[in-house]
Amino acid sequence: NVYAFSDILSIYYYVYRISRTEYLFLNKMAKIELLSIRINHKSDFIDFKMLFTDCNFFNTINFFSFHCKAIRKEDINILKKIKILKCLSLSCETIDYEIISCFKRKDFKTTKFEIYKPIRSERSAEINEYLDTEFKSNFS
Repeated sequence: NVYAFSDILSIYYYVYRISRTEYLFLNKMAKIELLSIRINHKSDFIDFKMLFTDCNFFNTINFFSFHCKAIRKEDINILKKIKILKCLSLSCETIDYEIISCFKRKDFKTTKFEIYKPIRSERSAEINEYLDTEFKSNFS
């Protein structure tokens, strides 16, 4: 079968690491609406800057899920630019207050925000209080 990769609407991409070539390949998927990325390498990050280079993701993605070691401030600033994001799901090995406080409700007004890892009991009380206050929901 021959696939028109630029017409793919959803992709679940679970890998050990993402190479530069794979980032470039993902950028060719101009109609993607659902993107789920999982990196299994324990010290690797998703390079959001490279992922969102020269693509239409800001205008097409409405569901974005990612699983990786951690998220950085610059990543959150890139996520804020996604225009029609309906659901943002993250799972990180580590997350701290400085990072989580970069997520502001005003930047994700129409977005359902979910944190799967670390689970509530493994997050600090400060992080849980911030999430409950900022997003007015109980992040379990």
